[in-house]
Amino acid sequence: MEAKKAPGLVSRMFGTGEVSLLDTKTGYRYSLVAYCPKDGDYSYVDRVDRFEKAGKSLKTVTFKCPTCSTTFEVPKTKIMVI
Repeated sequence: MEAKKAPGLVSRMFGTGEVSLLDTKTGYRYSLVAYCPKDGDYSYVDRVDRFEKAGKSLKTVTFKCPTCSTTFEVPKTKIMVI
C-alpha cells in the first residue's frame, strides 16, 4: 500500500496518542509514516513524546529510516499514513 496524506486520521491518532489505528470496517491497521529527508524512503515511528497535562495525546513523533538509519521529526502536516 502507498502512503497517503490523511490529515484527519493523523490528527485523530495524535489526539488519542496512538501511532497506529485499526479501521474496524475493513480490518486494516493504519500506521504513521514520513519520507526520510536524506533518501526519500518511507520511515516509521521510532519514538514519541506526549503532552504531560493532556494525558495520552502525542506532542512529537520521531521517525527512523530503515535504509539509512537517520532519525528525524517532520511537521504534522508532512506525516502520512500507510
